[in-house]
Amino acid sequence: MAQMSEQVHLAYELYAENPFHIPQAWRHLFDKPLPTQLRTDRDTLSCWLCSYQEATQQHAYQTAQQRAASKRFLASFIKPSGMPSEQPQHTVPKGDL
Repeated sequence: MAQMSEQVHLAYELYAENPFHIPQAWRHLFDKPLPTQLRTDRDTLSCWLCSYQEATQQHAYQTAQQRAASKRFLASFIKPSGMPSEQPQHTVPKGDL
């Protein structure tokens, strides 16, 4: 029980530092104040920790998917050598000046 309480306490600390480390849909996990959450029974704490782990895994998955999509998108703007590709320069025909 002490180990679970410590994990819950750590999760609340992480949430206080950065509430964006879990998806917004899971932020309801932190609606109860920490002391109230710690007074719940063992099964409730265990379920809460499973839900919290699911939230962090979902966030990691979403972040990885967004990172991969960003790399694919930005790859079209970068040459294979790592240098930005040159943008075609538009020239105005002399007769149009």
